[in-house]
Amino acid sequence: MPGRQPRERILEATLQLVAGEGAEAASLRRIGAVAGLHNSSLFHHFSGKQAIHDALAERVVDGAASRVAFLAGDDPPRLASLIDALGDLAEHLAARPEEAAYLAHALAGGSEGVMAGARARATEGLLQPIWQWLVRARDAGEIVRVRPQPTTLQLVGLVLLEPAWTRSGVGALRPALRARRRELGVWVRGTLAPG
Repeated sequence: MPGRQPRERILEATLQLVAGEGAEAASLRRIGAVAGLHNSSLFHHFSGKQAIHDALAERVVDGAASRVAFLAGDDPPRLASLIDALGDLAEHLAARPEEAAYLAHALAGGSEGVMAGARARATEGLLQPIWQWLVRARDAGEIVRVRPQPTTLQLVGLVLLEPAWTRSGVGALRPALRARRRELGVWVRGTLAPG
């Protein structure tokens, strides 16, 4: 992290800690140590631990959510749009496996503590556009009748968990990225397309 601005180093250190060990591992002392900064420097850039987590949630969640945001305007809903959105999200997260792990922690964690903001932001920005698209697509007959909430979680899980668990980075995934995107499209089409 040398050479980066202190604020960016703090966010990167927090991302590494949460992605690798969970939110409880991201104490101010550990964040400072990983960032190579004295704890007092943290307060120069952020008002406290919650402010660090909120800034990181904004960056990570908003980056992922931007890949599915266009689904809100997909009217009438087309299955190809959902497949494109999930493929874009998969590519985005394959290049950022620590962000995928962070999102997994945010979505799986409770609604209390420093990750509460990340969970709320991910629910609103990442899950709701997919969920709402599923409702519209189901009602329009574009997809089979599904329960939107569990289907949304399954779809996001398909995209999120592979890079979060492997954390191998885009270099290791690049040769397989097109194949992964095709597989994802085939699975979504086979699961959701009407008979």
